[in-house]
Amino acid sequence: MERYCNNSPNAVSDAELLTELANDVALDFAEADVVRFGVAYLCKRVITLRPADPNATMKPTTTKRQGVCVELHSDKEPVGIFREILRSSGGKAMLGAAETLDGSFADSPYAGVLNLVAKWKAADAQAKAEAKAKAEAKAKAEAKAKAEAKAKAQARVAAWPPQFLLNSPRRPIQPA
Repeated sequence: MERYCNNSPNAVSDAELLTELANDVALDFAEADVVRFGVAYLCKRVITLRPADPNATMKPTTTKRQGVCVELHSDKEPVGIFREILRSSGGKAMLGAAETLDGSFADSPYAGVLNLVAKWKAADAQAKAEAKAKAEAKAKAEAKAKAEAKAKAQARVAAWPPQFLLNSPRRPIQPA
């Protein structure tokens, strides 16, 4: 949230921070022509197991698993996967196999980043087109001024000899 040392706010909400982060990332992605990206973060997955038969005596059981959630974003529908953190008896952790997460990640804070990238690229392309048009107009105006100056110079040369020389008593010059 801090762009310069002298204007950082005292308090910032999570939403403001994520919005600012998304804008910064989108600018970086636009410069680097990023078309897809992934985001990973720690999460807890809650799984509730229920019997298939509603008349069964089994009670639903709920388990919480700690893992890593990975969101993959591109121009197509975003995809999410979950990898459980498995801990061995020796304390060393490793990631389990990837499981596809059901549901949509369209409401993820990262889902709009590629839309921002497209917006920044469009704005950049428009600014470049305007600058090019301005440069072309300037070059056209300079070329026109140069052509007018050249035409004036040629008109002066074409008017040779000047009238005051034609009527001079010392050197009468007759036009050819």
